[in-house]
Amino acid sequence: MNETFETSALEATTPVSFLKSTFTSGKKMLVIVIAFAVSLLSGLIGIFATRFNIMAYVSEFLGVIEETGVALDSSVLEAIDALVSVANVIDAIFICISVINLVPVALMAAGAFLIYYGVTKDDFAKATLGTLLFRILFIYQIVMNALGICATLLCAFILAAAVGELAVLVFIIAIIVCAPMVLSALYYGKFAKMLKELGVTIRTNINTLKVSSYVTVINWIFAVCGIISAVSSLGSSFIGGLGELLSAVALMFVAMLFSDYKEEFGDPTSENIEAAKECK
Repeated sequence: MNETFETSALEATTPVSFLKSTFTSGKKMLVIVIAFAVSLLSGLIGIFATRFNIMAYVSEFLGVIEETGVALDSSVLEAIDALVSVANVIDAIFICISVINLVPVALMAAGAFLIYYGVTKDDFAKATLGTLLFRILFIYQIVMNALGICATLLCAFILAAAVGELAVLVFIIAIIVCAPMVLSALYYGKFAKMLKELGVTIRTNINTLKVSSYVTVINWIFAVCGIISAVSSLGSSFIGGLGELLSAVALMFVAMLFSDYKEEFGDPTSENIEAAKECK
């Protein structure tokens, strides 16, 4: 595969040579990698910077009691000890939940790095693994949206049966609630398909990637909304706002990269797809 790339790259621009040139000269992919990494780091810093919030309230309460000089009996002291233990447990639970919530960012950071490293170093197995990490995350998002749609429709049917004549209104509200989840599932589904095709393209050096205009437009919308939201929240929460801002910038550059690729190669032909299958 490497020999094929080296000889064909001299004759014409190939998908891999284009990506490699774009990654190394345009720096967009490097910015994406850094943005996701810093976003992950800012999230971790934010978690551990606020991990003792509950204990702070408990300590403040104990300080007030101590200042009053009130003598506490053994039952009250036992209750205070129990309160401290509960506060510690709640703190630990919050930390675990917050760390779990950072798993998607970690997958995106790892996936972006593997794609960047794999393409620039001609290690196409790592680049393909990077696309797979993104696809795992997106498939998870599709499943969660599907569960949300099913739960909403189930509640709508139950409520409609209970209210009778207002059933139509209930279903209209359910459709309004489900619409964003349907659009989100469609976005992640199309994005996952694109990443699968990108993995094949990187591995075979044949254009099989059909860039979805829907995904590109939604990326731009998410990026612009994310930047506006991040800038407005930087004053109140600098670390959280910084992470949100960097994620939005990463999405913007992802949209740019796909647009550049589509402009260079267009949609894949049936001959390209058949040739890629033979390379498998």
